[in-house]
Amino acid sequence: LFMKSLKNLLTALLIVSLIVSSILALSACGDEGGNEDEGGASSEGEGADGGGAQASKASFTLTLKDQRGNTVPGVEITLNGTDGNQSASGVTASDGTLSLSLYAGKYSVTYGELPLYHLPADTSEVTVGKEGGSATLILTNSTPDGSKEYPLFLADTETTVTVKAGGEFWLFTRGVEKMLKLKGEGLKAVIAGVEYEAVNGELTAPVPATESNYAKVDITIKNEGSADVSATVSFEFLPGTMDNPYELTLGADCAPEVAPESTVYFTLTAPKTGILQLKGTDTDNRISLYNLNSYRVTATTEGLTLEYLYLHVSEGDVIQVSVGNASEEAITAGFSATVAEGSEAEPLELAAAGAALPLKSGESRVFSYKGEAGALRFDGGVTVLINGTLAEQGASVSADDVITVTNTGTESVECVLSVTVG
Repeated sequence: LFMKSLKNLLTALLIVSLIVSSILALSACGDEGGNEDEGGASSEGEGADGGGAQASKASFTLTLKDQRGNTVPGVEITLNGTDGNQSASGVTASDGTLSLSLYAGKYSVTYGELPLYHLPADTSEVTVGKEGGSATLILTNSTPDGSKEYPLFLADTETTVTVKAGGEFWLFTRGVEKMLKLKGEGLKAVIAGVEYEAVNGELTAPVPATESNYAKVDITIKNEGSADVSATVSFEFLPGTMDNPYELTLGADCAPEVAPESTVYFTLTAPKTGILQLKGTDTDNRISLYNLNSYRVTATTEGLTLEYLYLHVSEGDVIQVSVGNASEEAITAGFSATVAEGSEAEPLELAAAGAALPLKSGESRVFSYKGEAGALRFDGGVTVLINGTLAEQGASVSADDVITVTNTGTESVECVLSVTVG
């Protein structure tokens, strides 16, 4: 019995010893863990205050505005800690605000996509206090609003604007000479310093051309009344300008007067596929043919006498004809245009000054010579027949002779024909 009691006592003492050892071990582990947490926060340079105690995040509110005082919603803003370890981002709400949870410190500011005409201002860094705080970020806003500082650019689209009572609405334009059309009761317009007044609610006034595409003409609409006025503004381009060209009738003689150092524009629609040929006899001009569908261009050279120009066209192509005057005096530029196939049934006309026409491999064109007798010259690697007979360089040619030119090569060529008269 004594031995059994002693055995039980030893077992109890062993159990107590194990329990005490476990408690001491757990206590030691807790102390070591606390030291590790304190050291990690300090080494990362975040989340600690000056006394080494654990810091916490605080709410920091940003408000995004433009320099006119308008809030700017829907913009992503990212704040990055200047130590590189902290960052947060979000999108501004409908009132332009954004709240973030941040540790105290300095943060750089970056933006996502900004609205049109907006750019970041000088604010590139914010400071967050221990209790958070707030900051206002400013964007520059150059959105045209009709003010003198931010005038509205007006092209060729009719626009409706509101002119405040006793106020002004500023516009500007560029380009060719045109007419301003303004509708609105009691309004005035100042164009390039000259004032015009609406009559019966309507005003038409000239707008001068600008010297370059970068220059501008200022236009101010004035409302001297006591009520706001809705004004309709548009431009009417002068006849013969690029935006309002004359219509060219095929086969009809055309004789526009072209002012010094200016250009008159025409358009025509090709009635069929073939070669557009334009015939003229004036000097000191530059006539260009431009196919607005295929972008093919052909032109004379300044100072040379024009006889014929040629341009490939397809049925329905819109062709722009521009007549430029390089002289210092007005000229009358006479010309006419036709479309022919360049075949035996519909030959093209050829003058002594010659022709330059691209030919694809295997392609032929037929000309009817309309000049004085002379020697035919040609190049471009082509074969030439005069009235069906193979012709050599310098072959004789007379009025109404039929000249057939064929590209016998494997590549496209520029066929150049001319006649030396005499």
